[in-house]
Amino acid sequence: MDPFFYWFIKKFVTLALFGFFRDVRTTGRSSIPRGPVIFAANHPNMILDPLLVAFTCGRSDSHFWAKAPLFVGPIGWILRKLGAVPVQRSQDVKTQDSKSPASQRLETLFNSSYTVLEKEECLVIFPEGTSYTEPHILPLKTGIARLVVGLAKKSDGKLLVPIVPVGLNYIVKDKWRSSVLIQYGQPINISLSDLDDEKVVDHLTNKLEMGLTSVTINAPTWEALKILDTGW
Repeated sequence: MDPFFYWFIKKFVTLALFGFFRDVRTTGRSSIPRGPVIFAANHPNMILDPLLVAFTCGRSDSHFWAKAPLFVGPIGWILRKLGAVPVQRSQDVKTQDSKSPASQRLETLFNSSYTVLEKEECLVIFPEGTSYTEPHILPLKTGIARLVVGLAKKSDGKLLVPIVPVGLNYIVKDKWRSSVLIQYGQPINISLSDLDDEKVVDHLTNKLEMGLTSVTINAPTWEALKILDTGW
């Protein structure tokens, strides 16, 4: 990560975001712990979501997972400068060109993420695994839980990284001068005794899903969600 470039981009993006949205509200930042943290956010907007979390969480060391195909050309250069971690998904790799199995690609991703967290910096990850157009969260993948448990075991219990659920609540996500509420939930912690549970990954993922649900506005339709705009 290039600190000066990150600072410059943060200033520029902050101005752009407050120009695009009529109202940007943030709650719960006082509960964000110091040291290594994973911010786990819902993902309704592929472009805006990582920017909103990175530039409202109060940290200047935010890295985020981004799909590998984005790491080409000028966009790839910018992502590397911002400390993004490439995620090589199975659909991003042509079978005939792949020289590494899925397990090896996952190991590479986790090792890069371990490096970030071992430096007591933070990661922004979207546990649904994809951006979407639904007005409610999708079922979560287990990647964050496996990352936290893996690092805890790798460090012999010395690094128990908390997970902070982040709710990105757009009233109309693609409308200029609309509103967005960013809610930071209570940290979800793992203990040494949890590591002895063979179902710790599932239990941690379930806790995260409950935490993420508590900080997001979930509605059956976008029309129902738009009604909320009158109350802002």
